[in-house]
Amino acid sequence: MKTLISGIALILLFLQFNIFQLDFDSHLRALEELKFQAEDCAVAGAMCTKNESYSFGNIIYDIDDSESKIRSLLIDNMKLDDEMNAKDDSWWVGQVNYNVYYYDDSGYCTKMCNGKEMSKDPFSYGKLYCDEVNGYKYLVKAPTVIVRLEVDSIRHRTRWVDWVDLVRVASYEYDG
Repeated sequence: MKTLISGIALILLFLQFNIFQLDFDSHLRALEELKFQAEDCAVAGAMCTKNESYSFGNIIYDIDDSESKIRSLLIDNMKLDDEMNAKDDSWWVGQVNYNVYYYDDSGYCTKMCNGKEMSKDPFSYGKLYCDEVNGYKYLVKAPTVIVRLEVDSIRHRTRWVDWVDLVRVASYEYDG
């Protein structure tokens, strides 16, 4: 009887370890997926420039067009509703927040948070962008779009583990 109880205990321990390992692997895959989404959004945002300023040799981003493309990319690819909350069939749980920083030839850095303008600060090229959460650093040398995605969590089976928020940052430098 002691062997049976010990065997069952070992099987349960092994099962819990395997479930934790699967959740950890899913967490790493979610970080990779979030990285790909951030890179796609940065590229889409950088492709929206104002044609008039471009004809004079300046790259100034069309922020309204860029924000609509970024938002539609996130909604379609990550299966979100219009309020940026994950749908039931989505891999993500909770709300997706995104910040976009536009550094262009206008001399201003425009910070957008979930489609709303938060600030417009003057800058000069050579500024170092530092993300406060994951330590991402980028030296802005040319017109650049930086996208920061933050997701509450993904669907985990282990409830006793306090999973950290998923945050990824990507940048695209317009080198025309």
